[in-house]
Amino acid sequence: PILPDHRICEDHFIKTTSQDARGRVIVSLPFKENPICLGDSFDIARRRFLALEKRLLHSPEIRPQYISFMEEYENLGHMSVVAQPNLNEPHYYIPHHCVFKPSSTSTKLRVVFDASCRTSSQSSLNDILLVGPTIQQDLYMLLLRFRLYRFALTADVTKMYRQVLMNNNDCKYQYILWRASPDLDLQTYQLNTVTYGTASAPYLAVRSLHYLADQSMDELPIGALAVKSSFYVDDFICGADDVDALHILKSEVIEVLRRGQFPLSKWHSNHPEFMENQSVKNLNICDEFITSTLGVTWHQRSDNFLFSFQSKKEHNMATKRTILSIASSLFDPLGLLSPLLITTKIILQELWLLKLDWDESVPQHIHQAWTNCLATLKSVSSLTVPRYCLQPDTHNIQIHGFCDSSIRAYGCSVYVRTQNSHGQVDVHLLTSKSRVAPVKKQSLPKLELCGAHLLACLYAKIKDIFATGSVTTYFWTDSQLVLHWLQQHSITLSTFVGNRVSEIQALTVGAHWKHVPTKDNPADLVSRGCSTKDLISSNWFTGPVFLLQEENKWPKSKAPIDLNNDVINAEKRKTALTIIKDTNYVLDITNRSSSYTQCLRFVAWLFRFCCWCRKKSTPITVFSPDELRRALYCVIWNLQQQHFSLDFQLLKKNESVKSNLKHLTPFIDKTTGFELIKVGGRLDYADLPDAQKHPILLPSTSQFVLNYVRYLHRRNYHAGPKALVALIRLEYWIVNARDLTRRVVRSCVHCVRYKPVLAQQVMGPLPATRITPARPFERCGVDFCGPINTYLRIRGRAPTKSYLAVFVCLVTKAVHIEVVSDLSTHSFLNALKRMGGRRKLPCDIFCDNATNFVGASNQLKELKQYIFKANTQEEIYKFCSSEFINFHFIPPRAPHFGGLWEAAVKSAKGLLNRTLANTRLTFEELSTVAVEVEAILNSRPLSPMSSDPNDFDALTPAHFLVGSSLRALPERSFEDRNMSNTDRYDMITAIQQRIWRRWQAEYVNELRSRVKWTTPALDIKEGTLVIIHDDNLPPQRWKFGRVESTVPGRDGHVRVVHLRTANGTCCRPIHKIAVLPVS
Repeated sequence: PILPDHRICEDHFIKTTSQDARGRVIVSLPFKENPICLGDSFDIARRRFLALEKRLLHSPEIRPQYISFMEEYENLGHMSVVAQPNLNEPHYYIPHHCVFKPSSTSTKLRVVFDASCRTSSQSSLNDILLVGPTIQQDLYMLLLRFRLYRFALTADVTKMYRQVLMNNNDCKYQYILWRASPDLDLQTYQLNTVTYGTASAPYLAVRSLHYLADQSMDELPIGALAVKSSFYVDDFICGADDVDALHILKSEVIEVLRRGQFPLSKWHSNHPEFMENQSVKNLNICDEFITSTLGVTWHQRSDNFLFSFQSKKEHNMATKRTILSIASSLFDPLGLLSPLLITTKIILQELWLLKLDWDESVPQHIHQAWTNCLATLKSVSSLTVPRYCLQPDTHNIQIHGFCDSSIRAYGCSVYVRTQNSHGQVDVHLLTSKSRVAPVKKQSLPKLELCGAHLLACLYAKIKDIFATGSVTTYFWTDSQLVLHWLQQHSITLSTFVGNRVSEIQALTVGAHWKHVPTKDNPADLVSRGCSTKDLISSNWFTGPVFLLQEENKWPKSKAPIDLNNDVINAEKRKTALTIIKDTNYVLDITNRSSSYTQCLRFVAWLFRFCCWCRKKSTPITVFSPDELRRALYCVIWNLQQQHFSLDFQLLKKNESVKSNLKHLTPFIDKTTGFELIKVGGRLDYADLPDAQKHPILLPSTSQFVLNYVRYLHRRNYHAGPKALVALIRLEYWIVNARDLTRRVVRSCVHCVRYKPVLAQQVMGPLPATRITPARPFERCGVDFCGPINTYLRIRGRAPTKSYLAVFVCLVTKAVHIEVVSDLSTHSFLNALKRMGGRRKLPCDIFCDNATNFVGASNQLKELKQYIFKANTQEEIYKFCSSEFINFHFIPPRAPHFGGLWEAAVKSAKGLLNRTLANTRLTFEELSTVAVEVEAILNSRPLSPMSSDPNDFDALTPAHFLVGSSLRALPERSFEDRNMSNTDRYDMITAIQQRIWRRWQAEYVNELRSRVKWTTPALDIKEGTLVIIHDDNLPPQRWKFGRVESTVPGRDGHVRVVHLRTANGTCCRPIHKIAVLPVS
């Protein structure tokens, strides 16, 4: 994410940057504070210039160069004289001094401007300037890409900072004092370009290059991209894989920078055509083709990296200061000399551990090691490393990473293995990294894992430079334990190992980890260090020999048979839990008991035993009230110490409690030797006993308190919740007493038996027989109603009993009523045959179970006996089986399971009772009335009627029987219309399909909602003790049973159970049972 200051700096550059007529970029200083905060800077700048002038007078070899530098600065227009500077407006004078660099090939002396010099207000110019983001490429990645080009190309921007002009309004913040001779007047100059030494100078210079590249991106894309990605400050380092591309690259880069007046010089390349032919440098013949590239010496003609070491000055004594001075000057960004430089890092770590003074002589063994290290570094000039890591016609690229560790250091190296189209294999060292071992001692396997982690991080950084092609990656280690860890899940390992394994697995996705013998591992040199002679004779620069061979000849990863199980087990994640339990033996005993009186007697026995041990008194078998009261207060004291410990401590300190008890105004009172918390309240002046005015506080979550409330409930003839609360508060105040008393009453078996709560379950989904389209009466339910007296119209003849058999279609709710003369089997079968003859025989018939009629009126006793007869059921089953009819029974005493036909019977009886009253009917008249009632029931709408007169007529069951309502007006005839049989059949089919679509849209959708039993309840389990609801039993008589098995529905909920009672087994719906709270 971009920091806010960086975003402000970027926006400021975009808004204020422009170009002059020649194309030079003009920028402004990005201030983060108002420049008015700058104080007086003239005096400090004057004092520092006079001191500089005095030093230059004593340095005749430096003074001419300094004067020449400043004169060149003025002649080029980079600074100009300010005749009358306005010191009353915000301004800033920048002190300056020189830096002398004899090894420079261009400018040995450079003037540096100190914009960090504080003014009289203790603020400097750099303090109020934005630094800006780092937008240039990383040096390390730039050098890596430099090694992948077949033809390399480098150049420098001449006086890069001074090619960017400063806005005239900001030049007053770049005043300097200068005169060439003490005889002249001291004059004020303003610097007209970006000044090296200001905080924003690097950003402004590099951003100006990007500014030019963005303008030329469409016209010169190759050069613009190279300008944005291949510059490190003023050094251009890039390349291409063919000469034509290199020509285009160079010409476009020159053109992009020419438009901003940025001249390029010191062109160098490994291709002869691009070596500088108009050089401004004076080089000898012997070093004509040698130049310095970002601190790495590169020989252009041989295309090799060369190394040299020259100490700044000779030191007679080795101290921490001198060793650090030399070690800090070593520059090896690519890690090509890591085996040589790791020794210096180890020596520095030992010096810091010894805590020596800066100028104190080092011990003898360190002095000897440092001497050997210097001798090794001085011989690095014999080393050469090829710059180009690939082959001209590379066909396949592989990355091979090696890691190793010793007890002092660990490191890794990365090699590029290439194969051309002719099958020739070449291997080159690309880069390496090294680290000294941590000061805190770690085991060797952990350090090996650190080396693998370092390799994974290095690979994650460099893998993007190979993004243009498919690259296969291999990682090698000589530690089988590390390979074992990398195959485990990080969560199973210790923190140190697990964290690093997790990162390695995330960074090396898609790579292959393999085992390599130690003798073939080049990273072994990084972990131990070596001399220049050993480095030349090793496989450091070319990699192990087996990489030059085919893959099938590489070392095979063997099964880790020699792993140290102690180390493996030591690094497994271990979970250690410490359980601290303060056992209160008094509460432990009371919690295990379910009797209130038993708990008191047990504690009373403990007190009596203590008395016997002290006084040796004679035992008494019966406890006195004082002993039981003391035991009770002892238990209460322990309860309060456990549940109200924090409140007790606050009350002991005379502080107010902070919990919910603060509304009770609690206080501590000493009772029978125990300090108990009591309720204060506002009843101090009430004419009540002290125990009632200030009851003892008790928690509601204690088993002892629960036993006490149960004891009080039983002793007071199973008092209700309100009465229990009133009884409790005569002496005690239980927190949340109402909830506790309700729970006690609801869990009392005796109370539940007197007022049982029948079980319920959420209304189940409709069965498929109700919502699947089918022919009317293909699936139907049947029920009987009656008797109804019929007469023969003969004087003196007694009436006979007749019955109605009501058939209901489960899909369309169509009703068919048959009148039967008696309850014989033949009468029912004849009614079924008559219904089948007019409606077609059904496939499935559903009816009530015979026990539904238990407890019915005396008028249904005959019907009950008729259904109960075994021969009757046998004959009905035999007939239904012969007609392929399936007969289904609902559970006993579950009329809501057959609500459809129960509602039809109720409607039919309602119409008969309201209309006929005491009318005497013959059998034929009753049959006629039954048909009329059937027609009325079949003409009822299936769904709510619409108030819109344009809608169709209401959908009724008769539509499925005859196509329209049975009570509708007759329609006119269409016989005279000429219509073919096919058209007539299509019209009938269309009408039928429309009726079924209306059935699905209007009727089925109305069945979606649940009108009751909407909340799911817990299912009854097997073995539950229940009360069976039976309307035929007298009051205060209950029938008990235990659930033997359950019958879950298709939705998983139990609505029917099989019970075992004293008289056998029975089946009941859960709406007829009440669960006893015995568990």
